[in-house]
Amino acid sequence: MRAALPLLPLLAALGYLLIQQPGLSLYTVVTGSMEPDIPRGSLAVVEAAPPSLGEAGAYRLEAGGRAYVAIHRVVGIEGGRYLFKGDAAEAVETVPAEKVIGRVALVVPYVGYLYMAGLANPLLVALTILLALAPPGRASTLFPLSFGTGVLAYIVPRPRPGGYDGAGPLLADSSALLSLPPHPREAAGEAGRAAAAFIHLAHNARGDERLQHRPGGCASMVRSLTAMALLLALWAALTASARGEGLYVISANYPVRVLVGGAERATPAYVGAGELVCAPELVYLDEGSRIVFMGWEGVGRDPCVRAHGNLTAYYVREYLVHVYSEPPALRRSMWVPEGTLLELDYPEVYEESEGVRWVFQHWSWGEAPFQPSNRIYVAKPLRLEAHYVREFRVLALATHGVRANGSGWYREGAIAVLAAPREVYAGNGTRLVLAEWVTAGSVPAIVLPQSSPGVAVLEVRGPHTVVAIYRVEHLVSATGPQGVIFGGWAGEGEEIRLAAPEHIQLGPDARLRFAGWAGVEGAASPELRIRATGPLRIEALYVRQYLLTVSSPVGAGGAGWYDEGSRAVVVVPENLPANVFVRRRLNGFTGDCGDCRHEGGRLALVMDGPKSVTAVYSHEPDAVNLGILAGAVAAGAALYASGRRRGAEAEGRHRARAPQPRQPGHNYFYHAA
Repeated sequence: MRAALPLLPLLAALGYLLIQQPGLSLYTVVTGSMEPDIPRGSLAVVEAAPPSLGEAGAYRLEAGGRAYVAIHRVVGIEGGRYLFKGDAAEAVETVPAEKVIGRVALVVPYVGYLYMAGLANPLLVALTILLALAPPGRASTLFPLSFGTGVLAYIVPRPRPGGYDGAGPLLADSSALLSLPPHPREAAGEAGRAAAAFIHLAHNARGDERLQHRPGGCASMVRSLTAMALLLALWAALTASARGEGLYVISANYPVRVLVGGAERATPAYVGAGELVCAPELVYLDEGSRIVFMGWEGVGRDPCVRAHGNLTAYYVREYLVHVYSEPPALRRSMWVPEGTLLELDYPEVYEESEGVRWVFQHWSWGEAPFQPSNRIYVAKPLRLEAHYVREFRVLALATHGVRANGSGWYREGAIAVLAAPREVYAGNGTRLVLAEWVTAGSVPAIVLPQSSPGVAVLEVRGPHTVVAIYRVEHLVSATGPQGVIFGGWAGEGEEIRLAAPEHIQLGPDARLRFAGWAGVEGAASPELRIRATGPLRIEALYVRQYLLTVSSPVGAGGAGWYDEGSRAVVVVPENLPANVFVRRRLNGFTGDCGDCRHEGGRLALVMDGPKSVTAVYSHEPDAVNLGILAGAVAAGAALYASGRRRGAEAEGRHRARAPQPRQPGHNYFYHAA
């Protein structure tokens, strides 16, 4: 410490000269979009230089009508535009080069909170940052330097040089990490550069009302003394914790835990000279994200090295990219470095096996989603889909040298239509006709019912081979009221099955009933089997029927379907009780029955059309039941009257037997009975 005191004036003067240089800006981090690299409340130093890929840079943005400054990591540079992304955020922002302020040169965690608490001044800036830069064992050397340069910056008046850009201390976050010199002998040079930078920042802070604390007054004195007391406590703690020389700092560009002598330590870690330090080769951050060890800065790629100076482990973030496709052979899964423009080159047609292939359709997303060759920018874990459709080859063949059409490639599940000549005439009413389609390939094909013998329709489920078989046929036709039941050529001796509907509905109350076949003897069933021994002409015969509807409150018989011109009989009961005292009596019929004359409830009709008949009844009292009811009522009344009379007589006799009370002035005589 005493050895450094003579150098204090020289270093202070050097720092004073360096602060004349513009180009540095000071910001306070107030959000956590770049955590854990830069915690909230950090103090960030931005240098007016273009940021490189992987570095943190500051840029201007506008939101809600207000201007802000954000600090995120550069994940891509495309044609004069920067792609920024927060380490703890998902969104990628495209920023023009003219809005980029510069690169983040240094970040000191939590010092920004002192600005928010009103304890910021040039002394605080110079002293705190230099103490933070000091490796263990060097804090006592750098303390007088930081103290002297801070006092010089505080007391020497100087107008604001313009290094502070006036955008305000508001940041989205910062991802720059403290980069320490690799060897202890370079600490002084690093400290000198940091001192000059922060003397410059201190003067800039004095020229801005949002960051300064002007000297003067009790309040300003209390704040300055408080800041000095805090910094002196920090210096004492650093000096007490670092008792010897030869300690080195182990850091990384991502928060990792290293092995020092077999024990895990979080970075930054302090190790002694010659200690074995091992960095993890892979660190999984979350699902689909990891960092990969690339080597020690200036040392090599071996993850385990001996500490002979400060060491910085360099890691690259990688994201898991899944490429899914319907062909299993084309599916891929790979780890891709962040910011990579991934080139994907897939075949337009992939031959899987004999008669089976896949045809490219489109990608789920990318620069060229409709081309087999696509490019994807990797800024997060991705799942891409290369959509293919499977196609099968279908072969159409035929016997007797006949050419069949329809061969080709079809999509899985598509409907394939195969065609061949339906007939080849041989003369005398005989011809070669297509009899059937037969599957001849290794994968059976299900041929759907076809409307024409010359067409085969099948659903493609694999590579199919279908053969058209020809045979000799005779012309056979069968017709009915609805048209042709069967028309075409039948093979020699082939059994033909004809089926006519048993009933053909013409309307709600009219229909046709199957009556037989014309042209075939003894055929009375709607279903007919006949062998083609020559040309045949068959007709299905039908009889018209009409519906007879009968309405009756007590039920009726005779309703239903009747052949045209036939005789129908309707039967209803003439008299029947409606309840105990009322009876129904048939008055007659109404409806489609002419004069509606009936005999004993029987009505005869000729069915020359649809008919509807209603039985009409009237209600009459039932004399027998009413007489019985009247007799019962009279008998009950007589019994009631007789009972009351006997009761009155019994009461009179009771009163006559009872003795009368004597009254004064009356003489009572008694005589024997």
